[in-house]
Amino acid sequence: MNQSLITAYASILEQNQAATFEHNDIIYRIWANDEGWYLELLEENDSGEWVEIDGGLCTGSAIDAIEFMLPQEAA
Repeated sequence: MNQSLITAYASILEQNQAATFEHNDIIYRIWANDEGWYLELLEENDSGEWVEIDGGLCTGSAIDAIEFMLPQEAA
């Protein structure tokens, strides 16, 4: 994911306090909470259902939250 796309998603995240995007067949949901940004990563299973595969809390900036669980080569 290129830096301009990361910046665009971070802008959406700051404005709406939430953002959802897809990268490499994984859905990333990010929203603000009292402690920072909560992330939820979802992947489609064999039954066609979206299941949580990872998640976490990022206490940094909106850009940090976008990059938090992206694969290193994508950030």
